[in-house]
Amino acid sequence: MKTILVTGANGYLASYCRMLNSDKFHWICMTRKDADLSDPESVKKFLETAKFDLCFHTAANATTALCEENPDLAHKINVESTQMIIDACRKQNARLIFSGTEQSFNGKVEHGPFQEDEPMNAVTVYGQNKAECEGLIESQLTDYVSLRYSWMMGLSFPGIKASPNIIANVMNALLHDKPTLFTCNEKRCMTYAKHLAEQFVQITELPTG
Repeated sequence: MKTILVTGANGYLASYCRMLNSDKFHWICMTRKDADLSDPESVKKFLETAKFDLCFHTAANATTALCEENPDLAHKINVESTQMIIDACRKQNARLIFSGTEQSFNGKVEHGPFQEDEPMNAVTVYGQNKAECEGLIESQLTDYVSLRYSWMMGLSFPGIKASPNIIANVMNALLHDKPTLFTCNEKRCMTYAKHLAEQFVQITELPTG
């Protein structure tokens, strides 16, 4: 059985993948208590004691507004700590499953959908961070998979709390008879967390790219 290190282990997607694949891998969890991503050296220190075959890197500051307000902190969390993870994967010859984002394409002036090999262009700090990470991964690793998630959606269930998403927003609006706001000037796909978690084993076996 392969050992997989998962960062952001208490997050919604990581928790979902661990729950549905608990018997498929030996899981090593890295949470905020284990390493502070705003301090890349603490990430490096934790990784020095972890032995793994794969790394599922989900940890990030994905709040667009917070990244815009503090780009230096966002860079430490999203890029510099990712570099520490890249270094560890390279040293251990481990495969990296990286959590990217569709925001890496939000600076495109032409209409999508975009091809996977099309150059990225982001106008948000978060999108730029993730695009930079993909460049670092591609230039330094030979065994990796970059997943560019669209709008994540799903419901909470015991022990796992979903992040705010369109399903929860609509349900709250209906249950509490209160209006809710939605962006109306962009077209986005959606990533259903359950489907991703159900196919996680196959995802770990995808060709590099």
